[in-house]
Amino acid sequence: MGDGRVALILDVEGTADHAGILGDFDRETDIKSDKEAKSKLAGYAQEQKLLIFKSGDVERFALDVSQVRRIEEIRAVDIEKAGEREFITINRRSTPILRLDAFLDVSQNIENDEMFLIIPKHTDVPCGILVSELVDITECIVDLDTDSIKEEGVIGTAIVQEKMTLFPD
Repeated sequence: MGDGRVALILDVEGTADHAGILGDFDRETDIKSDKEAKSKLAGYAQEQKLLIFKSGDVERFALDVSQVRRIEEIRAVDIEKAGEREFITINRRSTPILRLDAFLDVSQNIENDEMFLIIPKHTDVPCGILVSELVDITECIVDLDTDSIKEEGVIGTAIVQEKMTLFPD
């Protein structure tokens, strides 16, 4: 806590997954909610709570907070390689790292001593998006433009806090 007290943060979904008690109905619910989130983004303007972040030094990205499982602060020296792939150990599990510049035509990821890993919800394999900077969490009307950037891996762009912001898929 900010005042020095310790608080327990319980990842209920992670605990249930570790215990092997998640049923198939949860996966169907995840798939349905993922489709609903994408249709909400692509169809019309609506207010959303967004996590705004940067990977490289040029582009800004945003994800709907409801699509984020958690954010881990990591150290660059803890990143391990296996061939061309990168991993980080989180809760005694090797977690694959995704760099946006490896999949999208965007600026190269900035290497800081301390970085962040955004772990999205609805993924088949636990993985994390490597982020150099967390900019803000904000609520705003998102009017997604799906025509300005047509690239696999990008849902579209929107003006958030007066700046063009990319929404990764």
